[in-house]
Amino acid sequence: MVKTQLTMKRIEDYNKVLPVLEEMNERGIIQLRWVEATGAEKFSEFIYNKINDFVHEETEGRVRVTKVKFMEHGKNAAYYSE
Repeated sequence: MVKTQLTMKRIEDYNKVLPVLEEMNERGIIQLRWVEATGAEKFSEFIYNKINDFVHEETEGRVRVTKVKFMEHGKNAAYYSE
């Protein structure tokens, strides 16, 4: 599976590519994900919420996530916990 992050710098670019991405998503070619923000802190929060819900459901409430560490590269990391 190939994972790619697409960031649009100009609204014109966004408007051109969005219909193509939505069609690819509908056909099952890609899995399009929308996130509110793309900083390390927001990604760690996003991952925490997604993984915690999944783990809670899969383990019937026996296990929970307590902390997420998201690393952009070797010199930058963000943590999220509740």
